[in-house]
Amino acid sequence: MTAIVSRRFALSLASSILAVAITGCGGGPDGDAILKDANKNNGERLANAYSFYQNKNGVGPSDVESFKAFIQNDIPADLKKTMDIPSGSIDELFVSEHDGQPFFIRPEAPQPTTGSLQQAVVIETQGVGGTIQVFYTGPKMVEAPAADAEAYKSGDKDIVPGPPGMNQ
Repeated sequence: MTAIVSRRFALSLASSILAVAITGCGGGPDGDAILKDANKNNGERLANAYSFYQNKNGVGPSDVESFKAFIQNDIPADLKKTMDIPSGSIDELFVSEHDGQPFFIRPEAPQPTTGSLQQAVVIETQGVGGTIQVFYTGPKMVEAPAADAEAYKSGDKDIVPGPPGMNQ
């Protein structure tokens, strides 16, 4: 069962970043390099782990503690190593390198029914210079006005697929 879940996690991440890899690479993709590139900072790591959580549970974590337990216990060690997730304490993973503050983790976002919906799930709490970094499933990161933080936290700024140029 663990091997099936491990494969499911790897496939979930690979499918969510495959489009980026294909458009950005001239040759055949190196799986580890793609995973490392999609997990360059704590926000990206958490957003990808959030996608894994949704894939397994149908909904995002209810709180930070259950999310930490999932990362520690349910993401396979080899995948954590590739994603640069620490094997011991993961408290620092939940702190933004950008503003030095703990992230807001959106509770219980339902798993999208369409693969192209991107959800804001990891949001800086303070930001720098009036902007916050927002990390989406998908993966995607945007810098946004700090005044818009509540709209991201509530899901009002999720990116719904639509005609080109019409995404929120």
